[in-house]
Amino acid sequence: MTALNTSNQPTINLNLYATLSTYRPRNPSHYPIQSGMTLGELVEQLLIPSSTAVTVFVNGKTVAMDSQLRGNEEVKIFPLMGGG
Repeated sequence: MTALNTSNQPTINLNLYATLSTYRPRNPSHYPIQSGMTLGELVEQLLIPSSTAVTVFVNGKTVAMDSQLRGNEEVKIFPLMGGG
């Protein structure tokens, strides 16, 4: 997907879980982003289908898909799971 970050471009520590692990990029611990990109844009960039419902945590807190990233965040993306 994206090459290693060799500039001052911001990066995130990206974790994809369960069925989403197939979308994991090569270097998820230093995944380069554009400062100000939204989580929705990140999900789209990772080629996760828009029909796939996900829950996203940034630095341990659930956030909306229109939340912006700046860099140095820990991002965890989970597929929605049912249970009872």
